Amino acid sequence: MPMDRISSLPDELLINILNFLPTKYAVITSILSRRWCYLFKEITHLDFDESLLVNNLSALNREESSVAFRALVFKMLDCLKVSILIRFRVKCTLRCECCVPKSVGLWLSTIINKGIQELDLCIGGAHVGFPQSLFTCKTLCILKLTCNFTVLQIPGTVCLPCLKILHLHQIMVVDSMLIDRISLGCPTLQEFIMEPLNWYKAQILAIMPAPPLRKLKLGNGKCFDSSDMEAIELVGIAAPLLQYFHYADKLAKVYFFLPSNYLVEAHLEIFIKPGDSENSTLSHSARDLIEGVSNVKRLFLSADCIKALTMLIDELPILRNLTTLKIGCSTNLHFTLLRLLRTAPNLEELIFLEGLFRVGFKDKDTVQQNYWGGRGRVVPSCLKTHLKVIEIEHFLGLKEELRIVEYFLSNGHVLEQLIIHKWVGRKGKFKITKQLKMLAKRWNKTVNFNELFLF
Repeated sequence: MPMDRISSLPDELLINILNFLPTKYAVITSILSRRWCYLFKEITHLDFDESLLVNNLSALNREESSVAFRALVFKMLDCLKVSILIRFRVKCTLRCECCVPKSVGLWLSTIINKGIQELDLCIGGAHVGFPQSLFTCKTLCILKLTCNFTVLQIPGTVCLPCLKILHLHQIMVVDSMLIDRISLGCPTLQEFIMEPLNWYKAQILAIMPAPPLRKLKLGNGKCFDSSDMEAIELVGIAAPLLQYFHYADKLAKVYFFLPSNYLVEAHLEIFIKPGDSENSTLSHSARDLIEGVSNVKRLFLSADCIKALTMLIDELPILRNLTTLKIGCSTNLHFTLLRLLRTAPNLEELIFLEGLFRVGFKDKDTVQQNYWGGRGRVVPSCLKTHLKVIEIEHFLGLKEELRIVEYFLSNGHVLEQLIIHKWVGRKGKFKITKQLKMLAKRWNKTVNFNELFLF
């Protein structure tokens, strides 16, 4: 008879193993034997996922299963023998009655009384009101809330002295001072991610003074039409220890930053309406936003961010620490790019994530003559002294693109590698490859090809 090695383990170890399982499966282990019957009541990590119960069911059965899901959560909380709960996670993304507001409120009140340390709540299709005790919980270290169409209402006093990680997704923000109260009430916060459905009436986004933030992500993201988003009037951030910053939203009118000397990576994912790129106010806002992260080492600029800088008359801020620049593609890329390269004297890696031209872009020859290889043009110093790697995605094989490649090969004195991801038809494959190899040979440089075919 094979030996039962698992049953020979001590209870403490078995309970620790159960902590890694979805709670539904941890409860099922109670049928294994008399010894396992009560072990699940000692676990300190609860993980409830409604998809394990209600997926692939008819509407009627889904409603019945949602009731069973809610009952499972209540029964589990009632039968627990532990006085301290480390983790509580509930995922209920379907528009069913799994997580009615009253039930959620009772769950939260129970786990807060048990000294919860990590809370992860993901609820879809329900308007949830959170108890005030959630924002004054002295044991909470990690808080993640994803609640579709829920207006986040936080009491005047926030006191979360141990909170280090805070994620707020798909909530609606109507309070201008919301983030300010969070930053003041979370003195040990190190990671803050806020991706609301909309800012609505919130006009000020301020983290001043900031807790010891290391990672900050703010904005609506790409999943919503930018024309429907409310623009923030003022964004103010004072986070001197910040290492990672991601901003995805419409341009605010005013930006105020206390620059961080520790900033490693920044993503500026800006959205603007067609025609707004000619607005000089937006250009100055984009400049101020870049100046706020001027100490960064790795920077991503979206296509609309490049576009917003087109009308800027003033000089761009100097990016002395920048070693990696990733950019999207806009119709105004080439003029703005050369200005950016001149502000980054120590740039080592340049990546075109969306290619060099947008499909259907007109007047390419004019752009090339004016900005790439035109007489009297000063070559950015980074090309002569530091730029070692250039990577181009979505290379179409246009003659204008070949001119830009030649510009980099001829002026890149320390260029070690040019990586090109070609998107070409089979008919143009050999011609483009031959042209690129000839350019590489002419300037004695290495060009790597990654061929992606269009049929």
